Amino acid sequence: MLHERDTFAQKLFTLLVGILVVSIIVYLFGEGINGNDFWWHVKVGEYVAQAGTVPTQDIFFWIGIERGIPWTAHEWLAEVFFYHLFSKGGEIGIFLFSLASALLLVFLLWNEARADIKNNLPLGAVFFILLAPVVYSFFYGRPQLFSFFFLFAELKILFSWHEKRDNRIIVLPFVSALWSNVHGGSSCLSYVLCIIFLVSGAFDVKLGKITSNKLSNKDMAKLIAVTVLTALAILINPIGLKVFIYPFQNLSDKISMATISEWQPPDAKDPGMLILHFLPIFIMLLGFFSSEKRIELIDFLIMVFFVFAYLRSVRFIMLWYIAAVFCAFKYVPRCGIKQIKRKWERLLVYSAILAALIFLSGSSVRLVKKIHSGKLIRTVLGDEAIAVIKKDDPNRMYNDYNLGEALIYNDIPTFFDARADLFVHDNIMRDGMSLSFLTFIGNEKETDMTIEALISKYDFDSFAVLKQRPLFVYLYSHPEGYGLLYEDESMAYFIRIKN
Repeated sequence: MLHERDTFAQKLFTLLVGILVVSIIVYLFGEGINGNDFWWHVKVGEYVAQAGTVPTQDIFFWIGIERGIPWTAHEWLAEVFFYHLFSKGGEIGIFLFSLASALLLVFLLWNEARADIKNNLPLGAVFFILLAPVVYSFFYGRPQLFSFFFLFAELKILFSWHEKRDNRIIVLPFVSALWSNVHGGSSCLSYVLCIIFLVSGAFDVKLGKITSNKLSNKDMAKLIAVTVLTALAILINPIGLKVFIYPFQNLSDKISMATISEWQPPDAKDPGMLILHFLPIFIMLLGFFSSEKRIELIDFLIMVFFVFAYLRSVRFIMLWYIAAVFCAFKYVPRCGIKQIKRKWERLLVYSAILAALIFLSGSSVRLVKKIHSGKLIRTVLGDEAIAVIKKDDPNRMYNDYNLGEALIYNDIPTFFDARADLFVHDNIMRDGMSLSFLTFIGNEKETDMTIEALISKYDFDSFAVLKQRPLFVYLYSHPEGYGLLYEDESMAYFIRIKN
């Protein structure tokens, strides 16, 4: 049993960590939030809200409109939410919602793991301090924000059922139905996690330190029924079966996985990923293998599943952090907090808390200044660039993949954009990325197209390109064929000169 002084020291240390984590999040939000994808999401929400229907064919890119290419708008409900929030609250509404959501999730995760964190507060501090910048990088106007809460709820319910056969497990099909409409691209997790719990309870397992007890026939039947209903509940959406198979189509798209940065495997040579991603995974896995406790099979399987998902695609790191709270903290080695006996120790702790409060105050002032600036959501295209493109009024424009969302928001038809699944059709993604990087992406035996042949294939009449792309250098160095109409620090707009 902990002594009172130990409890007092724990409370002070917990307070210090809490202030630091909140301060880091507030400080980072003082930079504003990412606008990546947000602008086209809000435009989809506008369409659904005004048309009263969810589109099944593309409505934004000119080839999709010409050919009637099908589109799985699997995030329509979140997009409607963002549209209404943005319409009524503007950028500050989205900004404050993102900040509040980030703080809420961190609080939920800390609250969930607090009993186990008490056994090793220093490790808990490291985990949550590293989590803070990761949370910031994911919490902005994208539907994935909601998936983090759905995953938390799913794991909360499943682990509660695993430990005490909580009847709340019958709520999972309802969670799944809502998930499939808010962010259908991740809703497969709703039944995949149920399947993992089924596997862990299918047999009595004793494999080294890993153990599991077989579920009773009654519990197994109940879990099977919930799993089936949870999977079927995904079909309760305006698009139907397409949402069910959508995640697997994405994961099988080699071009997108190879070219879109957030879809790619993590890079351990990147200092940020090494510290914020690999370090906490290593620490938690070390806790697993060094623990003297018996390791429950379900904890091991959940950890392996989310580590594997992250190693496949860096965008899954936030999901791993959430899962780790449920299955990893219970195995970390004990490390107590030293009793505060001397006056200088007390003075040191209070000084650290005061310094953290000063940091929080400074971060809050910075945040308020950013709010007053009115520029809270970043965009890749400035107003002047948009005005030039609109005035030129192109019919068959090529645009860099990263510029697509800003073009959609400003009612300019795109060649391709962040809705990656759309552009698998007719090799549009392959051709677009090949042109951007002047390197054929895919099976080189499939084509021997030159740059000009690729441009002629789509009969582009203009080009909006980022200046760091090789395509910019090519267009700029061929003024006889491409006229530079506009450029700024990051992008350029060319018109094609046809003889």
